[in-house]
Amino acid sequence: MTPPSVLLSADLSSVMLITDSSSETWSAPSLPESPDALVLRSRIDEASKWASSQPAVKRRIGTVVLDISDATCRWVQSPSAAAPVVAATLRTQTEEWSSRLPLGGVEPIIDELPNERSFEFVRSRVESRSAGKRPDALAKDPTNTGSTESGARMAVLIMPDALVRLWLDRMDRSGVNIDSVLSLWHALALSWGDAKASGVRAVVMVEGEGRIVWAWADGARLIVGGSLQLERPETDEASPPHKHRAEAAAQRISLDWVTWSAQLGVAPDEVLVIAEARDPLAEQLVGSLSDRWDGIPARQIRSDHPLRETVARAAASIRSVARADRGPRLWMSRLSTRPTRATRRRFLAGSLALVLLAVAVVGLGYRLAREGASRYEQGSEIRNETFAKVRDAVPGFVETQNISIQLRQRIAELESAPTFVDPPPPRPIYEDMQLFLDILQDEFPNAEIRRIKYSQGGTNANEIEIELESPSERTALVARLPSLPTRSSWELRRNSRSTSTTIADLVGTWREAESP
Repeated sequence: MTPPSVLLSADLSSVMLITDSSSETWSAPSLPESPDALVLRSRIDEASKWASSQPAVKRRIGTVVLDISDATCRWVQSPSAAAPVVAATLRTQTEEWSSRLPLGGVEPIIDELPNERSFEFVRSRVESRSAGKRPDALAKDPTNTGSTESGARMAVLIMPDALVRLWLDRMDRSGVNIDSVLSLWHALALSWGDAKASGVRAVVMVEGEGRIVWAWADGARLIVGGSLQLERPETDEASPPHKHRAEAAAQRISLDWVTWSAQLGVAPDEVLVIAEARDPLAEQLVGSLSDRWDGIPARQIRSDHPLRETVARAAASIRSVARADRGPRLWMSRLSTRPTRATRRRFLAGSLALVLLAVAVVGLGYRLAREGASRYEQGSEIRNETFAKVRDAVPGFVETQNISIQLRQRIAELESAPTFVDPPPPRPIYEDMQLFLDILQDEFPNAEIRRIKYSQGGTNANEIEIELESPSERTALVARLPSLPTRSSWELRRNSRSTSTTIADLVGTWREAESP
């Protein structure tokens, strides 16, 4: 279901709730000449309470359209296009700020998106029209903001929105979400503009009480707007009053349009008049504007309720535009993006998340500090153990910070020392003994070995004491010794002891020439 829309006056004197099938209006009692804060607060409370209590609202309002009775659109040259700078520039002008330009009610109608068309270079359209050039040949990507050496030139919407902002806050506290806030000029451009058109369309809405509101639209985006209030006709006039009123209205509108054309460098390509079906003033106004703007087509669109239809069509159009693509030429940016309870909840959630993150970082820092202290202690222990090992291995080592220098010096000393000579390989004692025993077993099977002594060499000789059966075997063994293929050279020891048994006490020396 489509959410309802609201037409709201800037002083909250009237609130019109518009749905798909009907509309309801709330009107506030008149204010005293000098209302105080309590009176204004009471009006805000009543207006918000009435709107939030309507059955069609259901905690959501699609679009709020602000009436422009107390608003104005002006051309301003400012050092910057930022809203605070523009407001400060307006303060310095001759108008009384407190009565015309309330603080916070300034909305520069500027391009925020790089893809938006710009009106700075459409000045050639007026020049090219007289030369007969086609619109397709004109410069593209125009802006309504021109940068000069002295600052930025732009159209600025000025609206007293203090009560509106308080009403929006009160609706938010009541649980009613509001999607977008537009001015009536934005609503005219969105409702009756043509997004596919390449030119500028002037939309004029005529209300029954003689009020005329107009806006220039580039597609569905607002360029500039204005309004006028016609005097009531006198009853004793001889001619129909609407004819004179239409001429007066066309003259005033044309004067405003010529002024804005000189500032923006662009003029309307067509005029669209929105009015009630039987409004004679609108019919006469179409003819008057056609006469004054020769060559520009003008036509009328009849509506049973122009204001209500404009609000409904604008609400449908703004919903079709992505929120990220909306700018000051489509809605009231400062009011539409005003912080709400959801925004504050997000800020609160973000703050809590930051607090938790800060606590986690502090805890992590504390753990890292403890881990660092533990690592430092372990490093000290390892350093002390290393120093102790180096102290034992390096004579004359002194503990200093430049331990690497001492170790390099020690390495250099070791490298400069005499070259280490590998010792000779060990004697093949086991192989030599095995060979001797094999020969002894083959040739003297009855011999009995009583003692064996082998040495690596030097002064110690190899010794074998063998018990034989007879002296003849000993003689045979002695005769066999010189021809043994062992690594040792064997011979009978001369000083062998004399016993009743036959003993051969042999002594052997290693054959150095044959040793490996």
